[in-house]
Amino acid sequence: MECCNPECSNLSSDTIVCRNCCMTRYCSEECLKIDWELNHSKHCQPHVYSLEDLQIVSNHNSSKLGRGSYGEVRLIFTKKGEKLALKSISKNLIETKIPLKILYREISVHRSLCHRNIIKLYDHLEDSSNIYLVLEYAEHGNLFTHIKRKKKLTEPEAWNFFTQVCIGINYLHEQQVIHRDIKPENILLGIDNLVKICDFGWCACGAEERSTFCGTLDYMAPEVLNLDRYSYEVDIWALGILLYEMLHGYAPFRAKSDRAKCKLILDKTFIFGPGITDEAKNLISSLLTDANSRPTVKDILKHDWIRKYTHNAIEEGYLVNHPEFGDGIISGIRGLICEVEFGIFLKEFVINDLVEICTIKEFKEQEDYRISASGIGLPKSVKENKDKIEEKKENKKEEYENLEISDSALEMKIKELNQLKFILEAPIIRHKKKADSMNQSVIDSLLSSFSCVKR
Repeated sequence: MECCNPECSNLSSDTIVCRNCCMTRYCSEECLKIDWELNHSKHCQPHVYSLEDLQIVSNHNSSKLGRGSYGEVRLIFTKKGEKLALKSISKNLIETKIPLKILYREISVHRSLCHRNIIKLYDHLEDSSNIYLVLEYAEHGNLFTHIKRKKKLTEPEAWNFFTQVCIGINYLHEQQVIHRDIKPENILLGIDNLVKICDFGWCACGAEERSTFCGTLDYMAPEVLNLDRYSYEVDIWALGILLYEMLHGYAPFRAKSDRAKCKLILDKTFIFGPGITDEAKNLISSLLTDANSRPTVKDILKHDWIRKYTHNAIEEGYLVNHPEFGDGIISGIRGLICEVEFGIFLKEFVINDLVEICTIKEFKEQEDYRISASGIGLPKSVKENKDKIEEKKENKKEEYENLEISDSALEMKIKELNQLKFILEAPIIRHKKKADSMNQSVIDSLLSSFSCVKR
C-alpha cells in the first residue's frame, strides 16, 4: 500500500507505523512525523485490546456469526468474560478489490462513530495475513434472517425497526457519512431488538458528491446505476427499499435478470401488495423517486405513517436542559421530531436522541418559571432573553416613528414615486410591460433610492 502521508506517493514499509494506533503506515520516519503534525494526531486512537486479550469460542458452528467475501465473523470473549464479535479480513483477498489504505481510512471513520443504533467498533488489530475488527456483539442476528423467518412484518413491527434505522442514518448524515449499503443483512438486532447498523465497507465521508458504483443491486438508487453524481439521497432510496421489503417479504424490483432489474429500478416501476395502508404507500413512494425530490431523514420521521404508530412519552411544554444550548421548552412535536425553543432560536431534534443527552421534565408551576401566553413554562433566563429582544424591537420601532424627515428633501422624489406607486402595490412581474414603457431614468432613480431592497 501507499505511504499514508497524503503528500507522498511512495510505497509504505510494514515496519514504519504509527506507534499509537498501529494503523497508518509510512515509507519513512519523516513522512510519519509530517502526517502526525498535519492530520493524523487529530484522529489517532490507541488500541483497546490485543489479540492475546481475546478468546475465540471453541471451533463449532455456533461460534460463527457470519461470513463475507473477505472473511468471517466469530463470537469471542475477552478476559473479563465480555461477548464481542471478531471480524477477520484477509489482506490478500481484499487488496485485489480495494487498497488497504482505503480500508484503514474506513476503519478510522467507524471507530469515531458513537450511537446506540450504530454497531460499535472497539478496535482494529492485525497480523501478517489478516485484519481483525473487534465489534460490539448483537445477539439476535440480522434483520434479513428475522424477515425471512416471519415471511413479512406487520406495519407496527416494521415501524419499530424502520424508525431505529432512520435514527441511525440521521446520525451518520449529521457526521457527514453516507453508508451506501443499507440492507437487512447489514442491520443487526441486539437486546430487545435494538437496531445496530453495521458494515461500513462502502461508506463515504464528506459532503462532496460521489459517483462510485457500489452497494447491493436490489438497494441501488437510479443515480448510482447511471454513474451520476450522488450524495446522502442514496441512503434515503435504500430506506424506501427496506420498508417495502419488511412489509412484503421481498424487494420491490424483481426480474429474471440483473439487466431487467436495472431497467425497473431506472424506471422506478413497482407495485404494492395487498394489505399495505395508504400512509405506508405514500411514504415508500416518496422515498423511491427522483433524488432531488426525496425527503431528508428528519422529514421521514415526521411523516403521517411514522406518526400513526408513535406514542411519545414527552409532550409540548416540557422543559429541556441541553448540555450545549441550555434551557429550553418543547414547542412542537411531529412524529419522532420535536422542536425546542431556546430563547431566541428554535432547533429540531430526533426525540430519541434528545432524551439520551438532555434532562427533560414536565412543566410545573413554580417560582423559577414564568407563565405567559407567549412563553408558557419558559425558564426565567430564557423568558428574560425574549423580553429583552422584544423591548429592543419596540425601541427601534419608536426611533423610526420619531424620525424627522424634511419635506423639502423628499419633494423631488414624490412625483417619481407616485408614477411607480402601482408597481409597489402589486407584484412587479404582473406590471412588467407597463414598467418597461415608463421612462428608464425614473426607474433607475427609484432603484437607487431603494438600493437595500433584495429580490
